[in-house]
Amino acid sequence: MILCCIIGNCFVIAAVILERSLHNVANYLILSLAVADLMVAVLVMPLSVVSEISEVWFLHSEVCHMWISFDVLCCTASILHLVAIALDRYWAVTSLDYMRRRTARRILADDSGGVGGGAQHLHPPTLRLARHGKRS
Repeated sequence: MILCCIIGNCFVIAAVILERSLHNVANYLILSLAVADLMVAVLVMPLSVVSEISEVWFLHSEVCHMWISFDVLCCTASILHLVAIALDRYWAVTSLDYMRRRTARRILADDSGGVGGGAQHLHPPTLRLARHGKRS
């Protein structure tokens, strides 16, 4: 499952980057979602499998905190990208004026807000590490 997710998202990323006809604003959102999902597959899923298979967490507590942080960040970013794609499609269908105002710069700004929103959820585990004196 993890390997399929990695390969599939790499194909999507390669297709959008390499195929000139796919360079448009709507596909930039798809590209961004593929990157977010690739991060989930690489940073979150392997440790999730370890957690599910093993009966005891045998890795260091710092790894656990980092895994939880990446889980929250990557999954939130992926969900917010889906919301952005849904809103983009809705506005494209319901508002003709939106199609004229939709630019790559505007999509990039919206995307940055999505990742920033996910990053805001990272602070609790990071602060917990700092409180316990385990963070340099």
